[in-house]
Amino acid sequence: MSIRCTKSKREYDVTPQQSQFPQVRIVEASAGSGKTYALAKRYIQLLITPCLKPEEIPLNTILAITFTNKAAIEMKERILEFLKKIALDKFEDGKEKENFLASLHVDKEAARKKSYKIMDYLTKNYNFFQVQTIDSFINAILSGCAFRLDLSANFKTEKYYGDYLAYSMDKLIDKAGADKDVLNLFHNFLRHYLFIENKSGWFPKQDILSILKSLYSKNNRFSGRFVRNHIEVKDLISLKKYILNLMTDLTGNLPGGTDKRFLNSLSNFLERNKEGFDIDDIPDFFGRTDFPINKNHEVPDNVRKLWQRIGNSIKELCELESESAYNYYVDILNEVLRELKDITTRDDVLFLEALNKEAQRLLDEKSFLPELYCRLATRFKHFLIDEFQDTSRLQWENLLVMIEEALSTDGSLFYVGDKKQAIYRFRGGEVSLIESVKEHFPAFNLIPETLNKNYRSQREIVEFNNMVFSKENLTGFIDEVKNKKKDSLEFGDSDIKKILDIFEDSRQDYKRDETEGYVRSGFIDGKNNEEIDEIIRERILNLLEDLKERFSLKDIALLARKNNEVALLTTWLLEKDIPVESEKTLNIKENPYIKELISFLNFLNSPIDNLSFASFILGDIFLKTSGLTRQEIHDFVFRIQGKGDEEKTYLYREFRKEFLDVWESLIEEFFRSVGFVPLYELVISILSRFNVVQGFSDYQGFFMKFLEFIKEHEDEHSSISSFLEFFKKAPDEDLYVNVTEGNSVKILTIHKAKGLEFPVVIIPFLELNVKVEQEVVLSNNGNLNLIRIKKGYANFSPRLARLYREEYLKYLIDELNSIYVALTRAKDELYIFIPAKAERGANLAGALFPEKDFERGKKSEHKNPHDKEEILPIEIPPSEYKDWIPLLRDEFIEEGILKDRDKILKGEVLHHLLSFIGNLHNQDKDLVVREALEKLRFQYPSLSNLEEYAATINKLLENKDLRSYLEIRDGEVYLEKEIVDSSGNTKRIDRLIVKQGEVLIIDYKSSKENNTAYYEQMLQYMKIIREIYPDLNVRGILVYLDDLSTEEINAKDRNV
Repeated sequence: MSIRCTKSKREYDVTPQQSQFPQVRIVEASAGSGKTYALAKRYIQLLITPCLKPEEIPLNTILAITFTNKAAIEMKERILEFLKKIALDKFEDGKEKENFLASLHVDKEAARKKSYKIMDYLTKNYNFFQVQTIDSFINAILSGCAFRLDLSANFKTEKYYGDYLAYSMDKLIDKAGADKDVLNLFHNFLRHYLFIENKSGWFPKQDILSILKSLYSKNNRFSGRFVRNHIEVKDLISLKKYILNLMTDLTGNLPGGTDKRFLNSLSNFLERNKEGFDIDDIPDFFGRTDFPINKNHEVPDNVRKLWQRIGNSIKELCELESESAYNYYVDILNEVLRELKDITTRDDVLFLEALNKEAQRLLDEKSFLPELYCRLATRFKHFLIDEFQDTSRLQWENLLVMIEEALSTDGSLFYVGDKKQAIYRFRGGEVSLIESVKEHFPAFNLIPETLNKNYRSQREIVEFNNMVFSKENLTGFIDEVKNKKKDSLEFGDSDIKKILDIFEDSRQDYKRDETEGYVRSGFIDGKNNEEIDEIIRERILNLLEDLKERFSLKDIALLARKNNEVALLTTWLLEKDIPVESEKTLNIKENPYIKELISFLNFLNSPIDNLSFASFILGDIFLKTSGLTRQEIHDFVFRIQGKGDEEKTYLYREFRKEFLDVWESLIEEFFRSVGFVPLYELVISILSRFNVVQGFSDYQGFFMKFLEFIKEHEDEHSSISSFLEFFKKAPDEDLYVNVTEGNSVKILTIHKAKGLEFPVVIIPFLELNVKVEQEVVLSNNGNLNLIRIKKGYANFSPRLARLYREEYLKYLIDELNSIYVALTRAKDELYIFIPAKAERGANLAGALFPEKDFERGKKSEHKNPHDKEEILPIEIPPSEYKDWIPLLRDEFIEEGILKDRDKILKGEVLHHLLSFIGNLHNQDKDLVVREALEKLRFQYPSLSNLEEYAATINKLLENKDLRSYLEIRDGEVYLEKEIVDSSGNTKRIDRLIVKQGEVLIIDYKSSKENNTAYYEQMLQYMKIIREIYPDLNVRGILVYLDDLSTEEINAKDRNV
């Protein structure tokens, strides 16, 4: 007997058998079929079940895993919504209520009381509401086992590893001068780079870094570690010379009737390649079994044997080169990883990319299973996993220990996935896990389910997708792909079955009341890509004019595959004044006012940057506050530039002369403060001084995001120069503003659209473009082998041809999955434009559609979106920011030395360097200084004169008086110690030494200029410290870094 459980839109069966534990439930949910509903409902069923006592609330025994923060929030909201509906009896209709309560197998009153208790329990124990991302869960585990990773319990999780990897690479290069093994490593790499890869660039370091980043990412997605094979570059060079000799022998023995095309290609090949060659340049004729000869001519035995030797040698070369292509990159990677480990341990950092790899490393320690893992395994009884098709094997292995423990103690596993929506394989997603997990738990109560009713789309859209992804249509599509790619692909029945199995459950039913919908697709052809783009542009704009009469702009979404397509579409619409919400318009880097602020920061960082200064003073932010007109500034800039280059003219100096009042009121203080005020406070002061947030309130979200980004990264990039360099390279996805929904057209990538739905979807560039990545990872007995797969190898080696076909098949399935995701986002209307040409030739997407121009259903009736009563948003006044510079001036500003900016930088660098040097008593001073210089180098990557600073520190250590402040025999040393005065203001002391009987306050200053301000500052420090240590003698010493002199401040003489 089964009970049909329905919630207005979703329904699936729950039988008494399904409540038995242990239990593994696999739910395959097609697009729009309600997977979030299924997960949330399962969560409620685990909380409200007749198996539990009324007072029993097993909240802390359930773990729900998602893959994005957004998905975690959505699931939590849905769970809370269900609890409120049950507790308050607020179901949409009677049928929904009846079916939902029936699925819980408890009566209405018991469910209502239990829901109240659960909600009350939730408010008091929200930390037990474990719905979170896989990364946050693994990070929490690692935090509890940090000592096993050589990290502190408060280690930082860092997203960006590129700079660390580059720095580790630099350290390895530095070692080459003294370490012969490292020198030989790079020597062998360069031979491979020049003679095997046939690269000719002067800067191989960039190529190395690019591949190292790719390998580091792959290393963190797979179990095991990369290992090289035995093949050396000299072996490949010898084999290439041998092949060239064989080919030369062949030219002297060519029989009459030899194919002339082969003769020409062989002659050209040997002419171009005297010492070595690239496999891609080998004539395709050598991939044939038989010697190329015309009809009625015989091939002599010696030529036949020579031909076979050449073919076998080329095959061997292809396989050896494929297996060894990354040998030296792997060698360099393993060395770089050792350097990286030292640096990350020192900085107490773990990369987000490496979380799962580090967790696996803990589990692999046979003698030690982390206690935290054991505790969690005994606590969690029920696991729910969302988007299982995007789970990596490494992530699964990290969870498996706990899941097996839960199932062995009457727990459960519930996972939801859709093989057709597996579009994150490039991040390690392993769709085969859906089936392999079934095989892993055969002894448990295994319950497979399929959700095949679509609650998102109208009938015509559902039926259209049923047709496109039907077995018959996909079979025809595969045949056409085979015909177009017959030179390199020979799909077998098993290959075809893999594709068809992915989409075997793609057919969906539609809701009874969703009987409308409209679909239109069309092929776009032209002489070239530019003409095709222009045709699509015209049609998109005309289509939007039509849609605006029936839909609000916010109901329309344009989906693209690539970011450059998003940018192009955004430009098209903005040119026609159509409001757009896209990654381009929501990227703070693209916002005109953020660009003006960046120009100002660039100028403050380098005052001789005339272009940045001109860009800022010609911008709206400056003009609105200064009262000057754009024409005035325009005339000024061009007048100054017209003076010629006899003598270098700095624009800011001329501006200061001509507009002194404006300079002093708006710019002077920032010009003098830069380098002494923290970047976050500096930018807040700029926003305040120029009234930016109030003056441009529509863009408040962009300014907030900019400040948030600065604050988030201020530890690693505290200086303006470091931040500007980082901001320039920061990934776009970290720079988007989260906005509430406005009436604008959405433009986004298909990957970003996954999980979303829109009334109208337009796909302007539907392409199927299979691009096989050359780097392929093969797992072998716990080790990872990296091989190169390319079409050139496949021409000469059957084994590599098979591997190439397997990889091609994976990427083809990726493309089909992306198209499936795109075609299933629409609710009411779907428009598809199929360009005849794709990036790599003919567009294979056309083979999915039997008709060139297709139309079904009818357009939605006029909905009068403009006639709807618009709910006006509540006006919230923009935030006001306090100008921090006056408050921070006493701690960061040294007015006297601002005349010499080089001196400022030197003082700042020395200041930072000394902040890394603690108590040198009984320490290896040379080692401490070297480590401090390494930290300094990482913080100031553009510094080229580190030796100069090292010499200054050594001089300081030679000075008897100064050395006494660095070597403390009996006492405690505090660096950059923060103290708070009676008004709550924070002060920071450079070096605080607490000894028996006295306290020393050491404050570093660049020079003796403006020493009156230094005295006042020191007296404040001494007053605060005297209150903290009333029984100790307090002394204040100023250390001037320009001449390494000292001055003691006498508090009694100054009435402290």
